[in-house]
Amino acid sequence: MFSCDLEKEIEYDPVYDGGKIIIHGFISQNEGVRVIVRKSVPVNRTTENDIISDAQVLLFGDGTFNLNLTEVEPGYFVSPPESKLATGVAYMIRVVTDKNGEAESSTQLLLPEVILDSLIYEKSTQLTKSGKLKYYFKDPLASVNFYSFSYKEFDHNDLIGTFPYNNEFIMPYISDIAFNGTLWSEDMFYYPPSNRDTITITGRLYNISPEYMKFLESMDDYEYTRGDPFFDHTSPVFSNIKNGYGIFGSYTFSEKSLTYIITEK
Repeated sequence: MFSCDLEKEIEYDPVYDGGKIIIHGFISQNEGVRVIVRKSVPVNRTTENDIISDAQVLLFGDGTFNLNLTEVEPGYFVSPPESKLATGVAYMIRVVTDKNGEAESSTQLLLPEVILDSLIYEKSTQLTKSGKLKYYFKDPLASVNFYSFSYKEFDHNDLIGTFPYNNEFIMPYISDIAFNGTLWSEDMFYYPPSNRDTITITGRLYNISPEYMKFLESMDDYEYTRGDPFFDHTSPVFSNIKNGYGIFGSYTFSEKSLTYIITEK
């Protein structure tokens, strides 16, 4: 048996949408409103500048204009520190530009905080240096909830590590379908740094909105199917942005910290 490779260069001009608005935004009781605004670029020119220089981000509550978000970095907008958000209000954002049109999100409600009761490090019994972070919390009975988890590592006051590592929008997630209304624990693998003596780990339990959950699920499906010839199409990423792409979600979080003294080098 033998095989050979045949290659031929072709000219391919992909369809380009002209620069649609892309939004990654969130609203929470903990951190207010945070929105990243970009524009789509041609797939064959991915290094092209995707910043929209004239973008404005407006926040609405129950259909009424509330405030303009402040651009603190190019394309990164936050609500002013003195701004107040209210429970029971349906919030949405609208991005206005001169050249790329307007885009707006679906509405999101502020979510109640679900308390992280405790955070525990459980050392592995195997001959490895890995272990587990165990998150304990009481799931509310009254509603369906979706959760995500993260942590940060500190050596004294210096941040030395995070999970997720590079992208705060893409996090592990679960639904409370299997444990609704009960005390629950969730495990995450954890590898203590070997070159430190004492570290502090701050874990977060996020209560996330259903649309943010859909976005995370769709990102998993997208990563699983993209670039694989055995799938007839790439699974699309969920978006709740009209006249654009992206996600505007809601979350709240609760934190606990623990101090870990490394006794083995």
